This record gives sequence, structure tokens and C-alpha cells, in this order.
Amino acid sequence: MSKLQRTAKQFQDGWISFLRVLARNSKIKFVIRPNVRPCTDGKVAYLPSLPANLTEEDLILFKRWGYHEVGHIMHSDVPFFQEFSMEHGAFAGLLLNAVDDVYMEYAQTRSSRRSERFFRQGAAIMFDRGMFRDGSQSPQEAFASYTLCFLRSRRWSEYQQPLAAVRKNFDAHFGEHADQVRENLETILLAEYPSVRSTQDAGDLTLRLIEMLKQQRDQQDEQPQEEPEDDNSEGDEGDDQDDQQSSQGDDESNQEDDQTSDNGQGQGQKDDQEPTNGDTGGQGSDDGKAEDESDSKADGQGAPGEDDADANNQSENAQGDSQGQNGVDLAELIEQMLSSNGGDDSEVLDMDKVIQQLATSIQNGTNPDYQDAAPVPAFEVEPSDVENQPSLGAGTVKDLVEGMLVCPADKEHARELADALDRKVNVLATKLQAYLLNREEADVYSTRRGSLGQSHLYRAGMGDSRIFERKEETVLPTAAVSVLADLSSSTSWVDPSVLATLAKAKAKAIAAGEAINEKEYEVQTVAKSIQQSLLIMEKVFHRIDTPREFLGFAPKTGHLNTVVRTFGDSHQNAVDRIGGLDSITGGNHTPIGEAVFQAAQRLASHPAQRKLMFVLTDGAPSCATLATEQTALAVDAGIKVVYLLIGNEVRKDWLEEAGIPYAVAATADDVGPALLEQAKQLLM
Repeated sequence: MSKLQRTAKQFQDGWISFLRVLARNSKIKFVIRPNVRPCTDGKVAYLPSLPANLTEEDLILFKRWGYHEVGHIMHSDVPFFQEFSMEHGAFAGLLLNAVDDVYMEYAQTRSSRRSERFFRQGAAIMFDRGMFRDGSQSPQEAFASYTLCFLRSRRWSEYQQPLAAVRKNFDAHFGEHADQVRENLETILLAEYPSVRSTQDAGDLTLRLIEMLKQQRDQQDEQPQEEPEDDNSEGDEGDDQDDQQSSQGDDESNQEDDQTSDNGQGQGQKDDQEPTNGDTGGQGSDDGKAEDESDSKADGQGAPGEDDADANNQSENAQGDSQGQNGVDLAELIEQMLSSNGGDDSEVLDMDKVIQQLATSIQNGTNPDYQDAAPVPAFEVEPSDVENQPSLGAGTVKDLVEGMLVCPADKEHARELADALDRKVNVLATKLQAYLLNREEADVYSTRRGSLGQSHLYRAGMGDSRIFERKEETVLPTAAVSVLADLSSSTSWVDPSVLATLAKAKAKAIAAGEAINEKEYEVQTVAKSIQQSLLIMEKVFHRIDTPREFLGFAPKTGHLNTVVRTFGDSHQNAVDRIGGLDSITGGNHTPIGEAVFQAAQRLASHPAQRKLMFVLTDGAPSCATLATEQTALAVDAGIKVVYLLIGNEVRKDWLEEAGIPYAVAATADDVGPALLEQAKQLLM
């Protein structure tokens, strides 16, 4: 595979082409703007600008975002989710999002089988990069994350490893109650999730899980009231044991002292505590203090009881400390979860945040994979194919097409321009027809009669009579063409000395009493030459039935681009709009780079085999660097780009430095030969 084929395939598989397919299938409009946070209102999705070419992993994450957002719009009840969160709190909203995400993505995989691949691969990439919520921040995050990962892990193996990480944090938050809470959670999910068929069903399951937590809280509130009775009974048993031990002799007392000392050390080692008072007393008697030893023997009936009480108290304290380390009281923990104000509790797998972080890192220059990459200019993608007619019918679009202003029509002026054309259109069309002619291709298939097929003769020995073949000819467009026209104010500039000369000549003719022909004294500006050139190209391409699109850039309305003709518009509407270009010519900048990008990403979506782009301008872009970059990206996408520089004074230095093909035409009369020569070089 050549480099051009490889880069063209990358463009076709890139995120811009993906958005066009996604918009067409889901009927959702996408708006890409710099410094915009990813969001959607159910009909329009907004995205920050990204480089045209993303890394393989980032492209997978982007496509996962696309399918995820479209899945929410198509399968989730967004108003219900918002009302549910306001009524039941932030934790309920987080938990509902976890349950609804599972339902929604499974529903999306049924609508688009291709989406499952990106759901699974994207999740694995997010887990590897640590871009998912593993439950380490809060118990409510752990509960929601475990819910999502547990449900997903039953079908998609990519969630097994993150489920283990979430379980560890779940246990850390819930402590000794983790097993019980998790068992109740899993039981409810296994029993009731299969019946979830909508966001409302997911809301019912969410309320069921919250009710389970409340029951756990209430049970925990009742349990501490029984604990003091257990402590008193244990104390009474300790007193009885002390009374029994007080009746024992001195020898038994000494033996019990030794055993008590050993037990104290063992208990201290078990609870990871310091040596007890009983241990210290034993060490003191070993030091040889006679009076301590005699006191120990004299008080032998009570000392062992005191040592046992101290050991029991220290054991209980150690157990309480360990409970404090493993988790707080369950009732308090659940109350904290239910009363959470949300904070960063938005989604377990927040795809909007992933795209926002990617765009921010690229803009700040901190992403090592995009050190020299620049985000694409702003553009819009509408839910329709570029080669189809506009949704309101050809020529009836009144406002915008993918954010581009539709050029107003002027039938009278268009007729005047057409009358001024001579036979050059017919001559040029005849010559271009050899290069842009629709190619006839033949599909060969086997038959029982027709021409003898050399590759099918073996069938005669097998008793198969299909040894003949026929050809069915099909007509396919060889090339689709996109034409960009410069409408900036520089194209209307006229040398004052020329105007002065024409004014003097006109005044002299009037003084001599000669008949005045106003057209003889009109100045042929670059803007007028571009307008005439567009009309010539429209008529030529119409004669040979070539798919074409005409866009103008830098109109005086303030828009970046204007639509003169889409691929689906009729020929007559295109001619009328070309006649109306005079009314919008005169912008204060020349955004060639932005215009080339807009036209290239639309042209790349056309199914034609070859793609050509002609840029009619005086050659002075506002940003030569951006124009060069976008032209190179268009070439990488398989589009052949040619600049037609019109005028006596044109700027071509930046084209020569970048090696971009161009041709120079002083007026519209010279555009035909230049166009013919460039088409010959590009297509033959």
C-alpha cells in the first residue's frame, strides 16, 4: 500500500469521517468549535476541536464517546434522569447513571454491532490509563462503580480486572460490613436487572438499591442497643470467675499468675498491642522484689481476675481500633452516602471528561503524541450525505448548510453573465470530457450462453454448462470536483491610476459627443473574473455531468464560508447563486486554510473514485502556514488540490515553497486553458 493510499485510508477512518457517518445514521448534528466542552442537548452535540489525525487509542476513545453519546440520545430518557437526580439526590443520580449506562450501551450494540468493539476496547484503554472511577474517592463512588463493573463483567471480560480493583476499595470503605452489603447488592442486581428495559426501569432498580442501603442502616442503628447487656453479662461472668478463683490455694494462685502472664502476652501479640499491665507485673516479680512477690501471693485470689479484666478491656479496645481503621459505623457511612451533595459524582466512565482532557492537553502542548499537531478549524456536520439534495429540496435551503451561509441568488445578473460567454464553454467542455468523462466498467458473470469464457472451460468436464460469460456495463463518476472562490475585499481592489485613466477617457468621449458604452469603461476586477470563472466551470461540469460543489470564502457577512452549490443542488440554482456573489463579496480576511479544510472533509465523504479541488484566489491568504497545512491534509486524504491564481498581481511564493501545484490566469478568459492543462496533468 502506497503512502497516499495509507494516508487516505487514515482520513477515511478518522474521527471527522466517523462523525459524518454517525450523524447520518443517528440524525444528530455535530458542532465542532475551539474551547468548547463536550455536551449535547439531545439534538445537537458539541465538541472541542481536535487534530485531524488522532493516535489509534485516542481514535478508539473518540469513537467510544460518539457511540456513547448517541446511545444516550437514542435510548436514554434524559429529562427523566434530570428529574430523578433533583428528586432523590446526587448519589441516586450517580447510581442511576451507572445502571442506565449498562442498559444503554447494550441497547446501542443491538442498534450498531460495530459499537460493541469500541465500547470494549475503549473501556480497556480507560482502565489502563486510570481514567475510570475505581471507588477510591468515596463510598458512594465505590458503590456505583461496583454496580457498573459487576453488571458489565458478566458479559464483557474487559471489566474483570477493574472489578477487582473496585472491590478492594469497596471493602476498604465498608470494612467488616463489606461482604454483607456486597452480597445484598449482587443479589438484587442478578434478580432485577434482567427486567430493565428503559431508563425508568433503571430508576426503579436504583430506588430498590437505595432502599436496601436504608434497611442496612436501620438494622445497624438497632444493634448497638443490645451490646451493653452483653457487656454486663460478661462482667458478671468475670465476677463469678473471680469468686471461684479466690477459693483456690496459694499454689494454684501461683500457677494461675504464670498462666495469666502467658495469656496476656499472647493476647497482646494477637491484637498488635503493647505488653499489658499483667505482663509488666510478671516482669517485676521476676526482678526479685520480695514484697511484690509476697503481695502477689497474698492477693492471689484477686490478681488473676484483674489481669483478665485488663486483657478483655484491651482486646475490646484493639477490636474497636481495628474497626475504625477498616471503616466507620455502617449507619453513619450509609447516611453519608445518601446525603452526598454530588461533588464530582457525575459518571463512572465520564467520556466527556476524556475528550475534554485530550483537547486541553493538545492545546496546552503537554501531550507528547501531538507536539506539532494543530486542531482543525471550526465546522459543523449535519445528518445527511454530502451528495444528496438538501433536506428542503434543491435550491430551497434558506439559511445555513453545516454552518455555512447560503449565497443569495440573482437571476438577472446570472443571465447577463451567461450572455457574455461565447463558444469557449463548449470547446472547453469537449476537451475536458476526455479527462473527466464517466468511466464505463463491466461486471463479468457466468452464463449458459454468450461469449466463451477461458477461465470457465474446466466446468465442461464437471457437467456444468456455465462455460460462457457476459458483461454488464455500469457507469461510475470518474471524479468529483470541489471549487473554492475567494470573496475577500482584496479581489475587488483596483489601482487608482487605472480608474483615473478610464475616467478621463470617458469624459473625453462625452465631450466629443460620442455614444457611451458603459461596459467599455468598466474595470475588470479579480472578483469579477472569479465570478465569470465559476460560471464557466459550472457550465462545463454540467455538460459532462461531473459531481461538483462550489464554496466561497470570506464573504462580507462575517461568515468563514458560503455555499454556492452543494453536490445535490440543481444546475439552475447554482447559476443563479453565482449571479448573486456580487452582493456578498468584500470580507476583511482571506481564510484559505479554513475553507480548504471545510471543502476537503466534505469532498472526502463523496463516493467518487477521484477527487479534485480547485481554489480560485489572488494568492494572499491570511495565514499561509494554516493554508499549507490544510492543503497537505487534503492531499493526504487523496484529494488533488490545484490553485488557480487570478489577476495580474498574485502571490505565489508560499505555494512554491510548499510545492503545491498552481496555475496563473490574468482574467477569466485564461482560466479555461489553465483548467484544461491542470486537469490533464492530474487525471492522465
